[in-house]
Amino acid sequence: MLISNRLDGYEEAMFKLNIMAKLIFADLIIRSTELIVHDSSLGIASYDDVFIGLLQKAEQLHTYMILNDSRNMPVFPPTIGDKANFLSNDAYFLMGDNRFNSLDMRHSYETYAKPLTEHDPFSMYYYSNMEQREVSKKRILGTTSFRFWPLSRVGIPGNHYK
Repeated sequence: MLISNRLDGYEEAMFKLNIMAKLIFADLIIRSTELIVHDSSLGIASYDDVFIGLLQKAEQLHTYMILNDSRNMPVFPPTIGDKANFLSNDAYFLMGDNRFNSLDMRHSYETYAKPLTEHDPFSMYYYSNMEQREVSKKRILGTTSFRFWPLSRVGIPGNHYK
């Protein structure tokens, strides 16, 4: 792939997913056209094994796109151009206890249409809820009283045991 040396693993997977989605969409258009040319109504497509198989593949890709950001983690925080997009000073990011299966501050309650890849001006779009959010230090009311993880650092923060 011509641009794969510039992509991280996640971006490359999204680029490939974009290509797969376009191919299935094109195959659906071609099969629909074949059915029309052969004097079949599109209602007959619901009985056509080829058309049904293509729809099932499209549905699998669509399901993956829906679950994509909520369970398969892109680089976070995302880079903007060539620059890392860090949290503000005096801000914290709250992450769930299971990085790859946690709806935490990487996710918003709002969804928006997002291209599968930024490396294709004609990319397919999907709905994402990824949005970097942070909590200002002044909004945190409590303090850490006991640390239980990692095990090598269990104890009261500030008390260093040897």
